[in-house]
Amino acid sequence: MSKGLLVVFLATLNVTTVASAQPSPEDVGRAEQLFDEGVAASDRGDFAAALTSFEGSYNLNPLPDVLYNIAMCHKALADLPAALNAFKDYVAAMGGNLAPEEQAEFDVLLAELVPQVGRLVLESTEAAAQVRVDGSAVGTTPLGGWHAVAPGQHRIEVSKPGFEPYVIEVDVAAGQTLPIGAPLVALAVVPPVGPGPVPPVGPEPTDDEGGLSPWFWTCVGLAGASALTMAITGGLTLKYNDDFDAGGRTDADLRDTTLALRTTTDVFMGIGLAAVIVGTVLFFVDPDDEAEEETSSSAMVAVLPSGLMVSW
Repeated sequence: MSKGLLVVFLATLNVTTVASAQPSPEDVGRAEQLFDEGVAASDRGDFAAALTSFEGSYNLNPLPDVLYNIAMCHKALADLPAALNAFKDYVAAMGGNLAPEEQAEFDVLLAELVPQVGRLVLESTEAAAQVRVDGSAVGTTPLGGWHAVAPGQHRIEVSKPGFEPYVIEVDVAAGQTLPIGAPLVALAVVPPVGPGPVPPVGPEPTDDEGGLSPWFWTCVGLAGASALTMAITGGLTLKYNDDFDAGGRTDADLRDTTLALRTTTDVFMGIGLAAVIVGTVLFFVDPDDEAEEETSSSAMVAVLPSGLMVSW
């Protein structure tokens, strides 16, 4: 595609340059194929398809002339900020070495597009900070120059590891060049610890200090296990009872099994209830007070032939 075929520009805030790594022969061949597809699409007026092909070609083999054609497609699609940005990238990729007629064309396009867009000039106190405009990454600081945007409100985010992110919303008018300072404040840094272990300050804490008694967690586990067992034996009780009723209530084995399961369910219900009561008491007991009494008493839950016994 010749440079006069389209009347468009595009550029990104982060100036595009030729990649240092040389593309492979396969990439070069595919890039040429995509470039030809872009030319064909632009010849038939399908600039969206042409833009996709040119961008694919540039990603594989970043030649400045392809970037120029990308810029032209953006202008044809009426994306004026992208067009203006892209042409700026093209000039940078050319190293500023434009022929006089090319520079004259660029000046004409600047005169046409600049009054219709806003331009942001961002300066940060930190290098290598990520810059995003309206959620899209546009490069890292220092950006250099300006970045074109559509007139209206925009959200600017500047971030870098180790620093508090800087976020600002700005309103840019058509034809306005808006300077934005983006000071980044370093996060608080914890002083490094010297070699060797750091001696503890004050008395060495015990396992129970500031926490709940181990007996409390024992009761929690006992209550949970009892609830699970009750669910199982209770379900089996209902099943065998239904079978007993369905059989006319004459099967002695089913009756005995049902009674045994019911008794087991009641026992574990008692255990679970006792565990909940004891755990509730322990929850409100100061562990230090409990430790003083530990030598003389301890909690105990036991199932006796005569019933359930809980003591502490």
